[in-house]
Amino acid sequence: MRSCVILLLPAVARAAKLLLPEMTGGHNVGVTHLEMIDTARVDPFTAGSNSRDFMVSIFYPTGPGNDSELAPQFPPKTATFVDSMFNVSTGNAASLTTRAFLDAPIEHQLVENAPVVLFNHGYGVSRGMYTAVMSELASRGFVVVTADFLESPFVEFPDGRTYKPTIPFPTDKAEQAALLQRLLDIRVADWKFVISQLDTNQTVLGHIKPAGDHLRLKTDKVVSIGHSFGGASAIQSLLDIRSVVGTVDLDGALHGDILEVGTALPVLLLGAATHLATDDGAESPAWVMLRGWKADFAIKGSVHYAYSDYPFFADLLPGNNIGPAYLGNVTGTRMTQIMAVYSEAFVSKLVSGVDDRRELLGSNTTCFPEVVLRQVVGVL
Repeated sequence: MRSCVILLLPAVARAAKLLLPEMTGGHNVGVTHLEMIDTARVDPFTAGSNSRDFMVSIFYPTGPGNDSELAPQFPPKTATFVDSMFNVSTGNAASLTTRAFLDAPIEHQLVENAPVVLFNHGYGVSRGMYTAVMSELASRGFVVVTADFLESPFVEFPDGRTYKPTIPFPTDKAEQAALLQRLLDIRVADWKFVISQLDTNQTVLGHIKPAGDHLRLKTDKVVSIGHSFGGASAIQSLLDIRSVVGTVDLDGALHGDILEVGTALPVLLLGAATHLATDDGAESPAWVMLRGWKADFAIKGSVHYAYSDYPFFADLLPGNNIGPAYLGNVTGTRMTQIMAVYSEAFVSKLVSGVDDRRELLGSNTTCFPEVVLRQVVGVL
C-alpha cells in the first residue's frame, strides 16, 4: 500500500528581506511545502533507496488578515546552494522572501472544487526558482502544485537531508533520447502519485484546509504547465495522465513520445523568438504532431531563463553572476504578468469553462505588444 509522509520545512532565520514582487491577482497567496514518499516505487538513481522520496510545494489563494508570516523562497541549505550558484556572499539567498504566507489556510470560498495547475521545472532548475509565476497564478484563483524532480540540482528535506543528482548525461544522441524519455516517465509517475494524494489524502489537504471545512480540489481536470524540459514533461503528462486536459509549454523543446504518437488535446506555446518547441512553426515535426487546438506565441526580447525567477535574482542578489544573456530585454515583472495572463485564460477555459479571453489566445493584442502570435490552429 502506498503512503505519504508529510512534513513542513522550517522557517529560515535571515537578515533584511529581499522581497519578490507583489502579485496582481485578486487573492492573497499561501504556500506549504511537503515531503511525499511513494512506497510503491524505488528511486532509480539513488543508491540504497527503498522509496521514491521528493518534495512538493503548493501555492494557493488565501484570505486577508491571516496571522501567517511571509515564506522564505528557499530553506537554509538550499539558500546556501543558491548563493554558490550565483556567486554571491553566503546569506543573501536566505533573505529572498516570497509574497506568499507560509501554511495559511486556503480561501474559504475555494474549499469545494478548487482548480489545480501542475507546474514542471526545467532540467537542472529547482521548483523554488519559479516562485514568482506560481504565486501570480495562485493570486488569480488557482491551486498551483510543483515538485522537485530527479534532475533538480539541490533538494532539501525537512529533516535536513539533501539530495544532489548523480545522473550521467550521455554523449550519444540515442542514449540521450532514452534517458530523457526515462526521466519523463518518472516525472509522470511522480505526478500521478501527487494527484492521488491531493485527491484522497486528508493529511495532505489538512495543511491548507481551513479549520472546520472539508477541502476538495478539482483533480479530475487539471492543466500542466512547464518551462524548458518541464514543458516536455507537461506534454508527456498530457499523454499519460487522464485528468490532464491541456498544457502550457514555456520555451520548452519537445522530447519523447509526443514526437511519435502526438496528441489531439490543446497545447499553448509561449516562448522566445526562436522557440525550442517548434523552431519553425508549421514546418516543425513537433508542431505537426499537435493535432488539436494549438497556438504558438513568441515573446519578443525574451530569452530562455527569463521564464524563471532569474530576472528577480539578478535584481535582488548583490554581485550576482547572472549576465544579460540570461535575462533578455523584458523585465521579470512583465514576463511574470505575460505568463500568468495567458496561462490564466487557457486554464480558465479548459477547467472552468470561462471563455471571456478567446481573443487573447487567438490574436495579437495591444495590451501585450511584445507577444506575437505566430500561428493558431483550431477552436479552443
